[in-house]
Amino acid sequence: MVSKVTLGKIFVSYSWLDKQFVWRLVARLEKSGYLVWIDEKELAPGDRLSSKLAEAIEESKVIIIVISENSITSNWLKFELELATRRMIEKRVRLIPVIKGDVTVPDQLKGLVYADFRPGSRAGYKKLLSAIEDEIPQALENSSFWAQVQHLLAELFDGKTTVFVRSKSGEKSIDYDVVQIRGLPGFEEELSIPYAIIPSDNFLDYVHGSGVLKREYKIDHENIAEPYFLMIYEGLDNQEYLNIDKGKIKISELDSPYLRLAQYEVWLDMSGLRTLEDRRRAVIKVKSFIREHAIANKSKFGSLLR
Repeated sequence: MVSKVTLGKIFVSYSWLDKQFVWRLVARLEKSGYLVWIDEKELAPGDRLSSKLAEAIEESKVIIIVISENSITSNWLKFELELATRRMIEKRVRLIPVIKGDVTVPDQLKGLVYADFRPGSRAGYKKLLSAIEDEIPQALENSSFWAQVQHLLAELFDGKTTVFVRSKSGEKSIDYDVVQIRGLPGFEEELSIPYAIIPSDNFLDYVHGSGVLKREYKIDHENIAEPYFLMIYEGLDNQEYLNIDKGKIKISELDSPYLRLAQYEVWLDMSGLRTLEDRRRAVIKVKSFIREHAIANKSKFGSLLR
């Protein structure tokens, strides 16, 4: 499974006279799991239209241009098409024409494969989805360390969600992002594992610094009372601080007088892992490590057992 949100917001250029057609299209895209940038949702009164449109186009990885009798005479579509074409030439965006009605395709778009809605919306939408899906792997490969790891956690663990996790006060009161491992032999509940993703340039600020990142670290470690807390960091020059080899896993048992449960801190070092596939293998490895560790130490997790 590849995360569709990796593409960011898909920009839709259209004429307001085609609004009903476009809103049905947007609804189908959102139902399929994509994020969509459309002016009526994104613009607020007082916004400078040209600068907001240019900013959205600059940030988009996929742009849909709805070509119709209405839109080809629109000055705004010409403005958006000029910006989008420039980025397409620079190979920074996928431009997908959607053809609505009998219309002549603008010269800038000739030669591009388009989604033709004239035979019917079902065939047109199928072709549009296929074109969008082609862009997801490349978008993921080019995305940030944080975005890649978020995707891999969702893909490879048994669940990834935001839940109320155990606090050290004894109440389930902390709203937190967790991954889950299900089906552990002898366990009544799935294992919920809060996690932090730490890019290399934030590492020392997170564990040893001050300010917002240090406060996040203190919240993580002073309040979370789940059996495991997973930290995935980009690494680089941090091995001396953690005494951990590149690409390896380190686990430490924490002294937690508030708990009847054991509590472990798990570090996954991703130093030197620059490709998506290398990072995928590392996440598979840490999931397997935690699973095996939990099974081997299940006597320490009394409240989670059958």
